Amino acid sequence: MILLAIAVAAAAAVLLGAGVAKLLQPAGTAAVLAALGVPSPATAARVLGTGEVVLGAATLVAAGPITSGLVALTYAGAAATVVAARRAGLGTCGCFGARSPAPRPLHAAVDLGCAAAAAVGAIVGVEPLAEAISGRSTAEATAVVAGTIALAALVVLASTAPARQVR
Repeated sequence: MILLAIAVAAAAAVLLGAGVAKLLQPAGTAAVLAALGVPSPATAARVLGTGEVVLGAATLVAAGPITSGLVALTYAGAAATVVAARRAGLGTCGCFGARSPAPRPLHAAVDLGCAAAAAVGAIVGVEPLAEAISGRSTAEATAVVAGTIALAALVVLASTAPARQVR
C-alpha cells in the first residue's frame, strides 16, 4: 500500500500548492470562474484556494477514506473545469492561479488520474505518508519521500507544460 500512500500524498501536495497559488494570485482563477458563469468569482477563487490548502494539508497529515474521497472529488471537479475551459476557448484553466496554463486534454487526464488514485485510497483505505514510512530504514523512508516529491513534480509538469506544436 506504500505506492497508494505515495500517490495520494503527491496529489495532496499538488492540491496544496495549487491552493496557495490561487490565494496569492486569484485573478487567473477568478477570470476562469467568471467566464464559466460562477457567481462572485473572486470570492469563489479565494474559497476554492483556501479549501485546497486545508484539504491538501489535512490529507498529508491525516490521510484516510474521508480526506482521500474529498481529494478525489476535488480532482474530478478540476478535470471538469479544465474540459469546460477548453470548450469555452479560454486561454487558461485557472488551476494554478494567475500562472495557469491553457487547458489541455493531458491536464484533464492527469487530474482524472489523481482523482482515481485518491478514490482508490478512499475505498481501500490509505495511511498518511508519515505512518507509511514509520518503521522503515532511513534509506527506504528517504526513497518514499523522494518518490512522493518526484511524482508531485511530474503531476505539475504534465499539467502545466506548454503543448508541443506539431509541424
